[in-house]
Amino acid sequence: ADVGIGNEMTLNQSICHHSVVFEPSRALMWVSTVPWQSGGYVCYDLNGFFNGTSNPVRNKMYEVDADTSFINNDLPKLLRYRESITIIKSAISNREVLDDAFIGDFIATNPQHYYTHRIIGDYFVKMNQPLKAYNSYRIALSCQIPYRTERVEIETIINKLQQ
Repeated sequence: ADVGIGNEMTLNQSICHHSVVFEPSRALMWVSTVPWQSGGYVCYDLNGFFNGTSNPVRNKMYEVDADTSFINNDLPKLLRYRESITIIKSAISNREVLDDAFIGDFIATNPQHYYTHRIIGDYFVKMNQPLKAYNSYRIALSCQIPYRTERVEIETIINKLQQ
C-alpha cells in the first residue's frame, strides 16, 4: 500500500544512513549507499575476515543497483516535502499566512502520508480556520497512521473542533 514517502510504516523511511543485509551461510554482507539506502548495495565477502586471513573483500559480482525510480521520482518530492514542513512549522509558530497554492503544492508532494494532512490541520487550527482543520484531520485519519497514539491524538483534536 502507498502510505506516503517517509512514513514510519515503510521499510525505508529515508532517515537512516545505511542498511545492512547479511547472508550468513555464504558470509556475504551488503551495505547500502546514499541517498538514504536507495543507492546501490555494495557486497562484501567476509570469509577471509572470519577465518583471520584478510579484511572483507568487495565482491562486485553480487552488488545491487541503485533504486533509480526512487532517486529520480520520489527523492525530489521528499526533499521538497521536508523543506515545506519546515516552512509550515515556522508559519504555525509565527502565525504567518501561507497561500493556498503553497498548501496545495505541499499536499501534492506526499498526499498518501497522514502527516501531510496532520500538519496542515495543525496550521489551520493555529490560523483559526476550524472547518479546514477538521477536513485536513479527517483526511489524515483516512491514511495509514503508524502509531495508535497519533490516531487518538488526531481524533481528540477533531472532537474538540466539533464542540
